[in-house]
Amino acid sequence: MSAEKVASHLLIAIDPGKRVCGVSVWGCEPHQTQLLYACSIRPKGDLVNLPSQVEDLWMSFVDGYGEAAPQFVFEVPRYYTKKRTTFRGVDALFEVLDTFHRYGILVKDYVYPSQWKGNVPKKVHMKRIERALTSTEMDCVDPDGTHDMWDAIGIGLYATGRTSRAGIPTN
Repeated sequence: MSAEKVASHLLIAIDPGKRVCGVSVWGCEPHQTQLLYACSIRPKGDLVNLPSQVEDLWMSFVDGYGEAAPQFVFEVPRYYTKKRTTFRGVDALFEVLDTFHRYGILVKDYVYPSQWKGNVPKKVHMKRIERALTSTEMDCVDPDGTHDMWDAIGIGLYATGRTSRAGIPTN
């Protein structure tokens, strides 16, 4: 599909977590994307509240994007057979994803950590994410956000085509 045929829409990138969920909201136009807001969300009480908290967040940005449904991109965990002790944590992340599905959120795409960030150290990757954002976009980043929020921004940059694997800019 060519860029001229793409409708304006919101893209919500999510780095799910059992205790903290990173969220970035992007405005997508045919020839441009812009970070509108990024933050970390802690589930209020029970995990089932998390999808409605995310919905409350992106609903505040719906004006100006017409009837186009928002698109969701989630990072999904991967089981590594050599690291069996991490399975319990991975199962918990799939529980978070399942909560969003039960809420009725339709996911456009899933990405594995290795797809969008590769094996780059966290500090290096965060610097690449910061460099990929404009000064206006940096003003949209919650200063109290956790690494989950930065991962959600990285997922959004990757999903919108502004960066490739390992956070390398595409232009």
